[in-house]
Amino acid sequence: MRRQLIRMLDYLDGSQYVQTEKLPPDLPPIMIDKNQARVALLEFDPQSQNPPGYLTHIGNHLREIVVSPGVTPEQKALAIRINKALNNVQAWLEKVHSDAAQLIQMTPQQLLAPETTRLLDDLFTQANNAFVGQTDPNTDQVKEGVVQIHYSVQGLATFDVQPYSAS
Repeated sequence: MRRQLIRMLDYLDGSQYVQTEKLPPDLPPIMIDKNQARVALLEFDPQSQNPPGYLTHIGNHLREIVVSPGVTPEQKALAIRINKALNNVQAWLEKVHSDAAQLIQMTPQQLLAPETTRLLDDLFTQANNAFVGQTDPNTDQVKEGVVQIHYSVQGLATFDVQPYSAS
């Protein structure tokens, strides 16, 4: 379990920044392919993190789409919706990070203790929400996650073909 928690932090922090975590000395800080996690999913230091977090970087591009000339109103609306979903994913993954950072400090015996179940359940719930989204039971409104972002981004790649007029 501790090795899986390190792997989560590796992807969330990126292979360049995971060493900034207070990791137990008996575990290696990077347990994944360094190249796959070169860019962190999350941005935790906007002033000096280079490259920026993956979610922040995508959000920057989506904001540029909204203000670019020639973008259709439908594409602008879609970019705004995708950016909102990215913000959802960011918030959920920040909670995953918080849970993983707490859990990694526990001994193997503490991880197996019944009182740790609540934190493990929250980590799973937040990661699952980031992936598939979440429906608010009070409003039936869906907060979109990565799966919906995947399908929505494809809509940004469409364009209308129109005859050229030399005017």
